[in-house]
Amino acid sequence: MGADGRSGGIAPSSWRAWLIVVLLFFFMFINYADKSVLGLAGPQIMHDLELSNKQFGYVNSSFFLLFAVSSVIFGFTANRWPSRWLMLGMGLVWAATQFPMIGAAGLGTLVTCRILLGASEGPGYPVALHAAYKWFPNDRRTLPTNILALGAGIGAAAAGQILPSIIVTWSWHAAFLTVGLAGLVWSLIWFLLGREGPLEDQTGRDAAAPGGIAYRHLLLNRTVLGVFLVCFTSYWSIAVALSWGTIYLIKFVGLTQVQAGQLQTLPTLLTIVIGPFIAITSQRLVQRGVPSRLARGAFGSAGVILGGAGIAAMALVPDPTAKIVCYTLAASIMFVIFTVGPPIIAEITPPRQRAAMLAINNAGYSTAGILAPSVMGLVLDGSADLASGFRNGYLLQATLLVLSGIVGYLLINPARDAARLASLNEDALQHLSLAE
Repeated sequence: MGADGRSGGIAPSSWRAWLIVVLLFFFMFINYADKSVLGLAGPQIMHDLELSNKQFGYVNSSFFLLFAVSSVIFGFTANRWPSRWLMLGMGLVWAATQFPMIGAAGLGTLVTCRILLGASEGPGYPVALHAAYKWFPNDRRTLPTNILALGAGIGAAAAGQILPSIIVTWSWHAAFLTVGLAGLVWSLIWFLLGREGPLEDQTGRDAAAPGGIAYRHLLLNRTVLGVFLVCFTSYWSIAVALSWGTIYLIKFVGLTQVQAGQLQTLPTLLTIVIGPFIAITSQRLVQRGVPSRLARGAFGSAGVILGGAGIAAMALVPDPTAKIVCYTLAASIMFVIFTVGPPIIAEITPPRQRAAMLAINNAGYSTAGILAPSVMGLVLDGSADLASGFRNGYLLQATLLVLSGIVGYLLINPARDAARLASLNEDALQHLSLAE
């Protein structure tokens, strides 16, 4: 099979393939609901546990302490073992880490559970993508990728609609119970219906076949570095929104907690329209032979540049309605890279190394989740007042987004790097043949 990932054996429109995509959609839905619950319950948790801004920032960052490490470990594991069982284990651990929050949890329990949750959720997106790509060839992967990415956004949006009412009506403990039960239900359904895809199945004995490219060449090529950079700043924005977005909207837009949670669904609603349109457009361009640098890379880079401009405008305009509009537009467009980025990496990576490369990229950019909440907390505590602190923190975020979009576009060129990596693989195989 070629580097482009084309393969025969199953019709991409098979009902089983799309059933798997639907299940993976809800996998990501729960993943982001789990992430969101802490930020949505932030005011109550800070009050009950008497946490400062800095401490709450550190609690949010603790989620990412093992996130990257576990992502890499599970990525290499997924190269050799069925994704079905790895994902079932993740779903069960997600649920288990929510239930200790039902009782009178203290700061230590909260931090411990967030660390364990992060360790089990770190591999979630790359392993889910790897599972989906076993059902779809390269030129049909953008739309399934977008559906998984939408699962994350819609999960966060649904959490914003549902969990604040649960928190206000009962308590923040009940919100953690809700997401824990959702994880258990998904795990049961996946156990009954989840299957391994037939395309490029490189698990078990086949993964030890000769060939492949040294990971240093894969990781240090310009396309992978460009995708990583754009993903890093986009994920910085996700981490800030999950950790501090509710507090900002309450204090500086004048919303109630329920309203603030519901407002965060607006970008997702817009993304439901924009995301599939971009995914289908990108996929059709690839199928028509347009270079992936334009058909995929340009979309992702432009998204973060426009998103950065929107975040800057949100930080600077005084009108609350204008802030909401800027936030909604920025948040809905900057995350396009999570739809087009993984297919770019899969396009230039040998199939038997794909899970690891997707996981390593995920691990790399998710380190923004460690830095962003803590950096924002430090900026807030180090500023003259909360208003100037949020303004400075968001302007920093906007600067990172715009710069990464420009540099990322200059670096991303899948056709160039695929040809270079293919020549390296041919050289490796030739040396192996001579050695034998």
